[in-house]
Amino acid sequence: MSSDVSILDGEFETMGVKKDLLIFALKYGGQLLEEFLDFLGKKSYADAVQENRLAIAKYLERVEDGVKRDIKNFLIDDCDMSPTTADVVAEAILFFAF
Repeated sequence: MSSDVSILDGEFETMGVKKDLLIFALKYGGQLLEEFLDFLGKKSYADAVQENRLAIAKYLERVEDGVKRDIKNFLIDDCDMSPTTADVVAEAILFFAF
């Protein structure tokens, strides 16, 4: 799990941590999943997520992998970075931006 935390006006703002926790909750259930389903409010929304939770988690992971790959390719192709440098920079961008 990434630990994306920034401080704004003395308060912590989490980015990637929320995403990672949501993926974990969707995969493994538990109290966090229950809180997410409650947040949705309407039972039909919660039922739809519960029914498709593993597919949603898998999709979110693929999206994250695709974004990293696209950023890395951009850095290599358009910014003339080496693949090694682009990989590290892409990971840092994901850490701070997502």
